[in-house]
Amino acid sequence: MAIKNVSPESGLKFAFSVQAWPDLGISDMKKHTMLLLLTCISLQMIVIAGCQESNSPKNDRQVRLIVNENIELKEQLQAKDREIQHQKDLLADCQKKNETIVSQSNDAATGFIVMLQESTKALQMENNALKQRIKELEAKTNKP
Repeated sequence: MAIKNVSPESGLKFAFSVQAWPDLGISDMKKHTMLLLLTCISLQMIVIAGCQESNSPKNDRQVRLIVNENIELKEQLQAKDREIQHQKDLLADCQKKNETIVSQSNDAATGFIVMLQESTKALQMENNALKQRIKELEAKTNKP
């Protein structure tokens, strides 16, 4: 679209030439009319879209209901957050108790293993002493 014949004396009068449109056998007057019609439709759509939000009926009662619902949802969320924190605290306590039990059982198992090793050594020493005693007694009985 180009502006033709614009001079300072013409003021607000502009003559538009629609050169961007292909020549389909449509006269310039029809092209201008179609352009004007498209412009009007576009403006109406913009106005309707802008006014649509202000036409939505939001009275005080609806606003209060939404506010009350938001407050209730926030309270529910806070209650859930407290419950989650409580569960996390319980989990931490259980993990500490578990660590204590594991540590105690490891200590007990280690003590039991040490005791078994000591008693095995003592029994082996006693067994060796008894074997030696048997050999001595057999040697005495074999000597006439």
